[in-house]
Amino acid sequence: MDLPQAEIIELTEAKSLLESPGFSSKITNLISKPIEYGFKKMPKGSVEKINKVCEKTLEKVFYFTFKGAGSSKHLNHSREWWDEIGIMATGAIGGFVGLPALIVELPVSVSLIMQSISGIASNYGEDLSSAESKLSCIEVLHLGSDREDKNYLDKRLEMDDVIKNASDYIASEGFSDIENPKIKDFLSKVSSKFSITASNMAVIDILPMIGDITGATVNVLFMLHFQNTAKGHFIMRKLERKYGGEIVHKAYKDISLA
Repeated sequence: MDLPQAEIIELTEAKSLLESPGFSSKITNLISKPIEYGFKKMPKGSVEKINKVCEKTLEKVFYFTFKGAGSSKHLNHSREWWDEIGIMATGAIGGFVGLPALIVELPVSVSLIMQSISGIASNYGEDLSSAESKLSCIEVLHLGSDREDKNYLDKRLEMDDVIKNASDYIASEGFSDIENPKIKDFLSKVSSKFSITASNMAVIDILPMIGDITGATVNVLFMLHFQNTAKGHFIMRKLERKYGGEIVHKAYKDISLA
């Protein structure tokens, strides 16, 4: 079965969003020298601290995702604009106070991003009362990070069993224990990729030569990058629900962006 032309056009849009350069590449292209300089100048142990902050942030995201209302209003252009303004402000704060601000800034930034992701998911037909849909929203943080090593479909395959295990656990037991091995495995997989993106953000925030304006600009780029990843991801999931994963994935592979 071949997809109708309208769906091929939509799938092409999704692939262009999902196979574009990763966040790290975008930042490197924008301000490569400061980032390289920043990693050399970061205090000893900074990367480990960033990884820890990232892990704790994702635990908070997970907790509020599953203890929240379970639904999200449809995202509109006005909401996207205010999300970007909010994340620009967090970047400006980071530019003034440096690495210690990451403890406050990253959870706020990720919270704003998750609001956008859940709204985009809802726009593309996801049932946000479903554990699997909620996990797929958090999965966007994994899919949008460090794209250079694997393509989108490979990263999806890497997460499929992890999401199924976590989703089955939540469906049968309810969400009561964030220390459950199936939940920890899911969060660990996401964190292993997302911490790379968080490290790049931290470098921008601590460099005095960049300051608040560039930090704010990078945070907006951070938001837009994950919004685009979410749009591509949930276009894919919408088409998979309609036509089945095998048909959609074959069509995706056949699309050339050259």
